[in-house]
Amino acid sequence: MERKAEPQLRQGLLIVVIALGAAVVQSVFQLSDVFLSKDSIGYINAEAYRGVVYPAFLDMFESLAHPLRAAVIAQTWLFSIAAAVLAVTFAKFSGKPNLGLVLILLLIVNPMTYYFNNSILTESLFQSSLCLFLAAIIRLCYKLDWKSCALLGLSAGLMIISRPVGYAALPALVVTLIASGFLNHKKIWKAAVVSIASVVLVLAAEKFAYALYQDAERESVLGNVLFSKSGVISAGESPYPAKDPRTEIWNFLEYGEAQAAREAIAKAPPGHISFFILHGYEADMLFRYKKDELAALAEQAGRPQRQLMGEVGAERLKRNISGFLSLPLKHYIAHWQPFYYTISQEEIDDYIAVNSPLPMDNASGRFNRDVYTPPYATAIHIVLAIGWVISVTILVLSVLCFGKNWNGRRMLTCAGLAVLLLHGLLLLSSIVSIAAVRYLAVLWPIVAVVMCAGVVLILELKVSGQQAAEPDPGLSS
Repeated sequence: MERKAEPQLRQGLLIVVIALGAAVVQSVFQLSDVFLSKDSIGYINAEAYRGVVYPAFLDMFESLAHPLRAAVIAQTWLFSIAAAVLAVTFAKFSGKPNLGLVLILLLIVNPMTYYFNNSILTESLFQSSLCLFLAAIIRLCYKLDWKSCALLGLSAGLMIISRPVGYAALPALVVTLIASGFLNHKKIWKAAVVSIASVVLVLAAEKFAYALYQDAERESVLGNVLFSKSGVISAGESPYPAKDPRTEIWNFLEYGEAQAAREAIAKAPPGHISFFILHGYEADMLFRYKKDELAALAEQAGRPQRQLMGEVGAERLKRNISGFLSLPLKHYIAHWQPFYYTISQEEIDDYIAVNSPLPMDNASGRFNRDVYTPPYATAIHIVLAIGWVISVTILVLSVLCFGKNWNGRRMLTCAGLAVLLLHGLLLLSSIVSIAAVRYLAVLWPIVAVVMCAGVVLILELKVSGQQAAEPDPGLSS
């Protein structure tokens, strides 16, 4: 037993050394500048709609000479620690220490992970929380204890307060507890209380911190989201009185430029061009479309602008449910084709040139491609297409084989729960946002875990096949 534990201990220490060593290298050597995006400004300025967690995190380094550099170094260390926890947990419970080494390398040596850790964005903290959530899933598939339940709840809460799409972790939390109770032959009531209490604790702490940190009332971009999504579908005549400010907002979305935008989306060929134009219009309507007019109408109505936008948007979506439901499907598909604008850039450029000027376009260019466009985008799409098929297959197999007693059942359940989380996060992101490269790339830890779990399952099947092929000693005698 001790001999078996020794290599596991050595591999575990090596995993920690690799993770922390990578953090040291990135801290000592400035391998790149701090990456800033349009969203970064809202966090740096602590805009109310950006919440409290990330602005407060950035404020921790405000007194230093290079606060943003210090922030990304801290992000790198947090991710390295979380990745080490995940890799060590996988190595311990899978019984395959070498795969723990593979997992930590997959997590650390990844260009998008490096980009997130060095960006003023919430993605790095979200990935760190995601690693801890995955570690909790693995633990619970093998043992049901209060520490694992607490980790599951705390990490789910951290995912939620770092990015709202983290709410998709809650259904995964419930399914994980049910699966753990079945696998470990234990009742889950106490476990559920610990996990849920842990989530509530994190959310309550965030709410308390917001009251202390932010002077302004809490804001949400949900109103903007409902407004923008309702602008790319038709909803008919306004249900509000003619002189009501909400009617004017409704007409902004039903007629004029918005109507022309919908016609442009409908006219575009299905696929890449249609995705690209839909993405452009939804993004435009989030914050830029009629912003001065909306501000004036909100003041006239004596109500917060985002609240007014959200009310009108929600009413429009209720009046065209089928149109609203088609939007998440389109964005979900686009999520699995993150670089479609790269492989069809010439096609998109030609279409825009022939059909210019597109509605709502202007000199600044609503339809730009200022994004990461790797030359190997086609290969990525092929891999992702295969990955989607494999992920769905794993999910189906984990359900079908859940009740069967074989050595790989627990690891297959881990993989199935991870895949469930993956698709849940992408679906929620598709509902409340638009398809973007980083929304898929931030889920890389899930992909890495499923890949390593797949290797474990193949090895288990190989061993099972060999055992089945061996003759029964009793029969041979």
